[in-house]
Amino acid sequence: MAQQDILLGSAVVRHDLIYEVPVVAMNNSDAPIKLYKGTTIGQLTAVQVESEREVTTRQAPVRTGPVNVDPVAVDLNNSCLTSQQKCQVINLLRDYRDVFANTDSEVGRTDRTKFKINTGTNLPVALKLRRTPLALRPEVDWQIKNMEERGVICKSSSSWSSPIPLVPQKDETYRFCADTLNDVTKTEIFPLPSIRECLDSLCGSIMFSTLDLHSGYWQIEIDHKDRHKTAFTTESGHW
Repeated sequence: MAQQDILLGSAVVRHDLIYEVPVVAMNNSDAPIKLYKGTTIGQLTAVQVESEREVTTRQAPVRTGPVNVDPVAVDLNNSCLTSQQKCQVINLLRDYRDVFANTDSEVGRTDRTKFKINTGTNLPVALKLRRTPLALRPEVDWQIKNMEERGVICKSSSSWSSPIPLVPQKDETYRFCADTLNDVTKTEIFPLPSIRECLDSLCGSIMFSTLDLHSGYWQIEIDHKDRHKTAFTTESGHW
């Protein structure tokens, strides 16, 4: 077994408080790995504690505005949580009830940043309308209506125009695309964190969850000066 096949999260623990040390381990290979009793997969090193420091806690910001106080619709009956843990989960979800979508039509919007499209000195790109198969036109019309009702798109007179291919998804739905703009947009590089750093950040955690943004790519507003670049054309008009 190669040593690099298993990644361990680093941790600092007090041996006088606990006798078992939980660690986060990840199989970094493409095949199952069986760990036998006595196998060494990490190292334990003693450290000198210089001083005890007071731990400060950070309180969540107070939220203002209307908040839906309806009971949280989550079923924990078949979970392995204790009664106390279930109450903690329910209370946490209730405290942040306003960030969850109640219907498919709800779309969140962050106020932390706006999406900018850097096309440099490139001239506007306007491609002619591509014919949509008759069988898919009801799908196009439905998606146009859906996006307009959500406030995602509006009628446009922009000098930019992209055709709209419908890309089939695994769940047999279609994704609305307009990718011509990518060819004239300058690429931005963002460094991704290493897997080891991600595992290290989980040290000490005992409960994990996953969240999925509802139509997350719509939740970052496009900068006003770049909105016209995203224009597209269908049989029903210019948007």
